[in-house]
Amino acid sequence: MKKCYKCGLIKELAQFNKNKSKKDGLATECKICKKLQDKKYREENSDYYKQYNHKYNVEHKRALYEQKKEYIANNKETHWNQQHNWYIKNIDSIKFRIALYKKEHPEQYQMYSNRRLARKKTSIIAIFTIQDVINKYGKNCVYCGGLFEQIDHYIPLSKGGSHTLDNVRPSCEHCNLTKNNKLPEEFIKYKGNN
Repeated sequence: MKKCYKCGLIKELAQFNKNKSKKDGLATECKICKKLQDKKYREENSDYYKQYNHKYNVEHKRALYEQKKEYIANNKETHWNQQHNWYIKNIDSIKFRIALYKKEHPEQYQMYSNRRLARKKTSIIAIFTIQDVINKYGKNCVYCGGLFEQIDHYIPLSKGGSHTLDNVRPSCEHCNLTKNNKLPEEFIKYKGNN
């Protein structure tokens, strides 16, 4: 047992950080007091830490990228779940930003819509219903097994795919947006790496 000189409470030795310069080999303040002290210091010097972190990130950009890439490769399932949970948690703000972007940049959004429409016009188009898709492929996302929210072009229109029942699959919004215009093999490989 040891008394913390900051809060004055007597605590277990495990509640103190190690410090070799002290006689007993432990810091004089408990871990909680040290944590509060460090937090207060960081808040008082937040500008310095922002500049330092920015400078460090710029100078070590490549190393940080490689470190992140290695982490993702070693923790695919965790990373995928984090991304999915973040998306679900922030879906309202994402949709709001998309709607705001459409409103603030109508010309660019119109160009995107025109390109997509042109791709559709040059591909084969067949008439089918959502129920036809469900009857053929089921009512779950073919990529993750989630809820069927959107129709995905299995072979993207931009890569010569058609708008037919044979080339569409049920998909959740996340998988459809993540797949974008990747071919099925590319998306499975991408999903496996992330």
